[in-house]
Amino acid sequence: IGGAISQDGSLVAAQNYQPGGVKVFDAVTLKLVADIPAQYDAPGEPGKRSRVVGLADLSGKRFIFSLFDANQIWIADLGAPGAPVLTKFTDVGRQPYDALVPPDGRHYIAGLFGEDGLAMIDLWEPQPRVRRILAGYGRGQEPLPVFKMPHLRGWAVAGRYAYLPAIGHHAVLVVDTQ
Repeated sequence: IGGAISQDGSLVAAQNYQPGGVKVFDAVTLKLVADIPAQYDAPGEPGKRSRVVGLADLSGKRFIFSLFDANQIWIADLGAPGAPVLTKFTDVGRQPYDALVPPDGRHYIAGLFGEDGLAMIDLWEPQPRVRRILAGYGRGQEPLPVFKMPHLRGWAVAGRYAYLPAIGHHAVLVVDTQ
């Protein structure tokens, strides 16, 4: 459903709804380098697979992506030979549906389809963590139906401002990134 190329151009990653995961290939030979199933433990369903969205490249042969059904964000580091090293952020908010990384590569911002707000990770922190931003931006307003998911990939960062969809509202959120 989406893809990314590592910053050095050596890897190609593809995210999948079904069966839920990320596959990483060598960019020259297209040989499979890593198969990362998006497995998580759902109540009563251990090992369930989540749909994967919001795949983006990071520095150092790393990729970041959201698990829509698991309410998680993962970073896969493929810098060393062997299995990728996974960093998992849990309880990031309900249904992270898409995400973006601004041109400076500092933040991963994921929209939350299941609630008003966004999840943000400062990737430059020594111990990155998820912070909620713009929580409750539609508070007190009746949400409108959503007929088409407004993916963040189609939104923008220009200068110091990010332009993001307000889910369930006929509005665009303008965020000062500083």
